[in-house]
Amino acid sequence: MKQQSVTINTATAKQSDGITMEEAYESLLPEIQAVSEAEFVRMNLDVNQVVTLVLGSLPEIRAFRDAILALPGFEPNAMDRLEEYALASAEANARYFTATVAPQADASLAEAMELRESFRLSAAALVRHGLMDDARLSGFRGLVGYRNVANDVVAYAVLFFEIWPNIEGKTPFSHADLLHAKDVGTRLLYAAGLREQGAVHAEAELRIRNQAFTLLARKYSEVRRAVTYLRWHEGDANSVAPSIYTVRASRKSVGDDNRNEAGPDEVQSHVSVAVLPANASDSTPGDPR
Repeated sequence: MKQQSVTINTATAKQSDGITMEEAYESLLPEIQAVSEAEFVRMNLDVNQVVTLVLGSLPEIRAFRDAILALPGFEPNAMDRLEEYALASAEANARYFTATVAPQADASLAEAMELRESFRLSAAALVRHGLMDDARLSGFRGLVGYRNVANDVVAYAVLFFEIWPNIEGKTPFSHADLLHAKDVGTRLLYAAGLREQGAVHAEAELRIRNQAFTLLARKYSEVRRAVTYLRWHEGDANSVAPSIYTVRASRKSVGDDNRNEAGPDEVQSHVSVAVLPANASDSTPGDPR
């Protein structure tokens, strides 16, 4: 069957609904999380660049909306929610990278260690001068690690607060210094907790990132196949809907092992849309079935 030329219809093109990245993410999250690991496409592309490519192609793609939706077997959401899939992928990518940013704890640790050492020396001097019972220091063992240092600093501050009437003016630190020390220790404890939970959180966000990108790649691939069929004779499909594989990451992304990698021009799709049959020749497109 001979393919007819498709007229661009800008009047009926569905425009952007102005949805935010977060709104798109929350709306599509159940569908995103339904993507199995076996379906993941290899994360060898820069997600933000792919999202930019898809969003930048939408105005031209939408001009063919009616013709695309009229194709037998085509999934309407792949066309009408393509912007949402792109924005959701961008949001998932941002959440993943936010989860992998280590808390800024190193500076707090360095300050806390200096405070602990200063407090240790001051406490020893107070004991020598009979201003404090050395039994009060039995719990301080000088162990290393974020949590140990933080606990020691807070404990020293609490101890000095308790005996402050007896030591005021007899130490190198002030009441305000003790308040600051408690704040440093508390912040360090918080940072330690984030470090411990960060790995688990990042792993969960990585999975969602891969799921969201796979879903975007799949939907865009189906739209691109439809455009390729409709614009076969004109030969301008790549300018309307460029392949996402024109975007190549400068380096291999984290967590991309054991992923399916599609060919250079097409993402593997688990939804059957017979737009370009396997027996189509280079000169004449096959009919959709």
